[in-house]
Amino acid sequence: MASHSSQKWWARLGMVGALVAASATFVTIQPAFATSVTTYPAPNGISASSHFSARVNDGSTWQNSMMYYVDGTDSVGTSRYISFTNFEMSGGSVTVEVTDLQGSITSATVRPKKYGIVPSISGNKLTFTLTSPQKVAIEVNGSNTDMLYIFGNAPDGGEPSGTTYYYGPGVYDAGVVQLNSNEKVYVAGGAYVKGVFQFKDGTSGQQILGPGIISGENQKNVGASWSMMNGTKKNSGWSFANTSGQTIKDVTFIKPAEPFLMWLVDGSLVQNVKFIAHPDNGRGNSVGGSGGIAIYGKNQPFTLNDCFAFASDDGYKYEYNDVDGSVVKNSTIGYAAGAPLGGIWNDVLGSNTRGVAVENSDVVMTSNNNYADNVGVVYAMSDNVFGTHGPIYNLRFSNIAIGDDATPFNRLVGFQASSRGSISNVSFNNIDVKKVPEHTSNLTGYSSTYKVQDVDFTNVRINGTLLTDANKSDFLNINTYTSNISFSSDFSGGTYTDDNSSALVWNGTWTADTSRPSSFGGGDRYSNTSGGYVEYGFSGQSVSWVARKNQYTGIAAVFVDGVFQQNIDLYAASEKYQQNVYTVSGLSNGSHTIRIVNTGTQNASASDHYLDVDAFVVGIDNSVNDTSKAITYGGTWTHDSTITNSFHGEDSYSNVSGALAEFEFNGTSISWIARKNQYTGIIGVYIDGVFQQNVDLYSSAETYQQNVYTATGLSSTTPHKIKLVVTGTKNSSALGTYVDLDRFLYK
Repeated sequence: MASHSSQKWWARLGMVGALVAASATFVTIQPAFATSVTTYPAPNGISASSHFSARVNDGSTWQNSMMYYVDGTDSVGTSRYISFTNFEMSGGSVTVEVTDLQGSITSATVRPKKYGIVPSISGNKLTFTLTSPQKVAIEVNGSNTDMLYIFGNAPDGGEPSGTTYYYGPGVYDAGVVQLNSNEKVYVAGGAYVKGVFQFKDGTSGQQILGPGIISGENQKNVGASWSMMNGTKKNSGWSFANTSGQTIKDVTFIKPAEPFLMWLVDGSLVQNVKFIAHPDNGRGNSVGGSGGIAIYGKNQPFTLNDCFAFASDDGYKYEYNDVDGSVVKNSTIGYAAGAPLGGIWNDVLGSNTRGVAVENSDVVMTSNNNYADNVGVVYAMSDNVFGTHGPIYNLRFSNIAIGDDATPFNRLVGFQASSRGSISNVSFNNIDVKKVPEHTSNLTGYSSTYKVQDVDFTNVRINGTLLTDANKSDFLNINTYTSNISFSSDFSGGTYTDDNSSALVWNGTWTADTSRPSSFGGGDRYSNTSGGYVEYGFSGQSVSWVARKNQYTGIAAVFVDGVFQQNIDLYAASEKYQQNVYTVSGLSNGSHTIRIVNTGTQNASASDHYLDVDAFVVGIDNSVNDTSKAITYGGTWTHDSTITNSFHGEDSYSNVSGALAEFEFNGTSISWIARKNQYTGIIGVYIDGVFQQNVDLYSSAETYQQNVYTATGLSSTTPHKIKLVVTGTKNSSALGTYVDLDRFLYK
């Protein structure tokens, strides 16, 4: 350790922490033999898991990786034993070997399944390969109570300059540590810190960093410490201190003494953090186990990225978030006994909970927790059962897979409004629920004033079945006080031909994968054979190729009627299903062929050059309605579903200066379709961030579905973005400054 850091942690921890630290063996954390994998020393006095052990290999030598554990009974009364290990990896693949210390292994499933990891089993050992930093859960011998988590992490970057509290390898009893503005805590690999970190009232900019472990096991009912890391709890109740801008990265938090591992505040960034709540937090009351993260955002949005959580209550709880732009992304819930992706309410009288997005995430295992009738994978309650004091709105859930394990669970969604406020403007897009819930989801309004409204389900599948308006009663309980509950798929206007159709001609070696519920028809087909192709003959004026994209998919060449069109890069950092990766339109009304060829090449960030085919869709209408969640609105807009002469009988309008509507698309042209009348004003149009022109929508008579702007000649090889911005100005003859959006039409 550097001497300056040694002086700081020794001086600040106090005698108890110093004595515990002194008993540890201090080593410089270095890779034992190569730069591609790094393990950490086991802290003296901390018992390893008695159920599993692990070691890792970068292709040269095996290294033991300390297997920690947490055990207890969760809030639904189930005893669980959680084993987990951390290591760093870079520059190549790492082989992981797990030994079952209790007996032979007969079966093992690695989740999330999107990674495509199939372990090898021999006796009491299983092995598998991580090709990049990933967090996985392993179900051994079909057990959902003996839980095993493997965390392969990217290098953390080491101790930052100006560290205030440094914890090297060893065990520390830190107690309650209150942090001033801009103070930094670094917990090195192999460090095990028993303590709580709080941010003092009115402070900002603190950092808690490093690959070590922080445990709340010695901090039960410590008054101001309601969690292992939070703003200082005030005596007046649930109101939290005025703190902001904290950064928490790479740490593993375990065994909280109180309801949640972490309270987040304004502008927090949480990245690559692992949360493992103690199933029984030992509080001796009826509240149950501990949740993951509770969020309070007042003025600045928070970001939670690439994290993992085990929670015996809710995984994430949005207790108060009155600012748009907050996001939880690229993360995994290993297990949650409550709501894995969101328990949503607030605790500040007269305030809002809004502006939260959860995207590109997985729920490995759910629960059949029945402690509250409305609990689901996502639930929002504007009643006062949990102290809610205002409306809930502007929520987005997209590209989420929900576990295929054998544990039953309550429901997908539980929304319940009350006289405290409505629940509105919520979207669920590309949601794959891999099993049937025990109960129907609830969308329950309170009155004609306080409703559940403007909830959109696009590409939501439950056990392989697309949720539609026709079958909604099979999955949803919708009461009288709801409105604008919509259902769609991205390609509802076209005719599908699935990958299993005999109309498709395959060349090369292809694998049919029927275990992809999020793909059209529950499966797709893929190949990494260079030169391999699929060809489809169809009759129509347009066709779209639908595919799955991930880190293993490469570059494909598209030919229409034997003529090369363009190369399509299928790489995506996270798994994406039913993507419209290519569309050709404007063809003559007759027979055509489309051929997709594996070029054998790939994006520099891709791990392979697989080509995927999910389906082809003929005759797609490339109209994007104003209600589509593909359109991002900023500022205040009004949706009007009574305009029968507009596309789909509806449109959206705004007269708020600076309000905007933005849409990203793949194509060479785009048109904006709008309604014009004597109240409509002037709007600015931008393409790919560049101002194009102002468009005057004034008309002395009401006209509908007018093509008021078209951009052509755009590049076919890159995506584009059109943005409409309300100027607040008007024609001298106009009676208002309203602008209207009916739909976009692109080719």
